[in-house]
Amino acid sequence: ACVNVMDCHDPYTPLPEHDEWGTKRGRELQRRRRECDANELGLLSDLYDGALRQVDANLGRLFESMRSRGTLDDTLVVVTSDHGEAFGELDHLGSNSRERFHGPGLTREEVLHVPLVVRYPQCTNSDRVNEPVSLTNFPDAVSAALEGASESDPFVTDPPILASSIDEELAEDPQHNRL
Repeated sequence: ACVNVMDCHDPYTPLPEHDEWGTKRGRELQRRRRECDANELGLLSDLYDGALRQVDANLGRLFESMRSRGTLDDTLVVVTSDHGEAFGELDHLGSNSRERFHGPGLTREEVLHVPLVVRYPQCTNSDRVNEPVSLTNFPDAVSAALEGASESDPFVTDPPILASSIDEELAEDPQHNRL
């Protein structure tokens, strides 16, 4: 089974029980988010945080339901994201520009640093990997889970891992080229 949640994609509309920080003004800004100034981006970030809380709560309910039905221990669980969002953080490349949301050139820590949580069937221990990992070997992970083998971690890959993608047409356009 695959569950794709869209709560953390624009528009950010967390339910009231998860929307601890959002404001009416922030919800109004979503309609014109590309025109927000740096001060207003924080209001959208607050809604995004509520959407993250909502995803976390919904995943918790899903896993608890699976546990109560006796299926969680037989399931390979992988939680990840396609990308993060930037809300006006300074560019780490020294250009003093501020990134907004995500664009075709994924070069920002805020956009690239996404969760990857893996729980193998019958898992009894845990480990934390701090190096970049990849889903390029995902079929191997599924095969290993089906076979009951988990001696190696197919998510940890040999370096280097490409951490940027810039559309060739945009790379030649000075307006979009930030490097």
